Amino acid sequence: MINLTVRLSKKIITVFSLFLAIVFLMFLDYCLSGNNNGKVRVGQLSQRIDYISALGYGVDESSEQINEIYVPNNFDETFYAFNKDLKAQGFDLEKIKGETIKRYMYKAASGENISIFVYNNTLVGYDIRED
Repeated sequence: MINLTVRLSKKIITVFSLFLAIVFLMFLDYCLSGNNNGKVRVGQLSQRIDYISALGYGVDESSEQINEIYVPNNFDETFYAFNKDLKAQGFDLEKIKGETIKRYMYKAASGENISIFVYNNTLVGYDIRED
């Protein structure tokens, strides 16, 4: 039997841990920024729950409600204002005008209502509202 012992200083362990934390934060920023060509996959319940968790919320999976929303070709004031908010998050419904998207709604453990908007299993926006 061969035993291998590696001695690492606290400094090396700290630097390595810091490196891993930075890589994780960069990945999280990449996923949440919407700058990855809108390719955050949320077609599966587990993917949606993971995304919401990355936003800092816990939700009850059994609270999920699903409905479809038609994105009109011509935005009224409400859609225009909503899309303006989505654009600030890195999303844009103008790219999918005339299509139908799904809204998955959840109740957060802290009381907020969280909606995830999905087109072809890809995240196209989210909305968090106080109850």
